[in-house]
Amino acid sequence: MVLKKSQLSQLAEPAKAKFINQLIILVGEQYPEEVLLEDPIQIRQRLTTLVEKARQYGFVREQHVALFVLFCMELGDDFDENSENKKITDRFKDRSITAQNRLDSVGNLIF
Repeated sequence: MVLKKSQLSQLAEPAKAKFINQLIILVGEQYPEEVLLEDPIQIRQRLTTLVEKARQYGFVREQHVALFVLFCMELGDDFDENSENKKITDRFKDRSITAQNRLDSVGNLIF
């Protein structure tokens, strides 16, 4: 039996929804103003978009994605479109170092 890519995506949806739910809780604890004052559907869409952005930077482990999302809460969702954040964006893009090291490095720059 061979599964098509669309079938694999359907199998992954419940896990993705669960992860988004966990992110809503995490973001709500760390940045309550980002969650409490927003429409739940918009929050879910926003976090889904940020999860996809994290994947574009090569972050796939839940822990790494969650940390990336928290950085986005601090920097803004479109931090990578701002030339003032070039150093941060360049660190995220540098695939010659591990995901954890990239995140640690950016954490040191932000905080």
